[in-house]
Amino acid sequence: VVGYLGQMIERDEGRELVAAALREAPNWRRQFFALLPRSSRSPAAVLALMLALKEAGQPPNGDELQAFLNQLMRQKRFGFAYNVWLQLLSPDELSRVRQINNAGFETTPTGLPYDWTFGRTQNAVAEIAADPTREGNRALHVSFAGGRVSGINVSQVLMLTPGTYDVQGEMRGQLSGKRGLRWRASCLGAKKESIGESDMYFTTVAEWQPFSFPVEVSDATACPAQQLVLIHDARSASEQLVSGTYWFDNLKVVPRNVGAAPRSAER
Repeated sequence: VVGYLGQMIERDEGRELVAAALREAPNWRRQFFALLPRSSRSPAAVLALMLALKEAGQPPNGDELQAFLNQLMRQKRFGFAYNVWLQLLSPDELSRVRQINNAGFETTPTGLPYDWTFGRTQNAVAEIAADPTREGNRALHVSFAGGRVSGINVSQVLMLTPGTYDVQGEMRGQLSGKRGLRWRASCLGAKKESIGESDMYFTTVAEWQPFSFPVEVSDATACPAQQLVLIHDARSASEQLVSGTYWFDNLKVVPRNVGAAPRSAER
């Protein structure tokens, strides 16, 4: 059925009929959006349907948008995916868009690529939690139970134009183990290469301290989008043993030398 509806939305009159049904919030609406990216041959038609729902005051929520954006990311249509996300934001959400979104970890992540996403962990917890040292503040909290750790993968997709940047933030905590935590930036385009990484964090840092590391995007074609990820940088099973806790907050991207012409989004 969704395959048939996916063909209907490729024509204006069919799209209006489907949009009218979805505006009634039927109990199949979430499943429809989960299956639609595999059922429609036209990403432009999917976007047009979502925009029609937005204009009617019933825009797709994060769960409904996720499958579509994830498919576009797998197809390496990074510019189009970013354009879709921007067009479906509310004016208030659009005003808060930054090179790193939700950089202070103040809002619950949407699960979409341009917000924080969390991988499954073993013997560790990565979460956004209340900061006990700053009243009313929230921060990224990573804690380890002392066993072999895997799956620390807190990430966000960035859309930086070619240039040199500094990724800055604050951190505190203490880990016990051979290897610690590290922020790493890499390309999501033709070359999935590292374009910058932080020092490894595992020594005792009792009070909040700033950190910074450089990131260089050399080419828009080879590196049209980037991923910023926090990892436990273990190279072997013996280095996965770690205990302790670390906090991170107030991340931002500071340009050093960036080209004057911004990269246009794919249509």
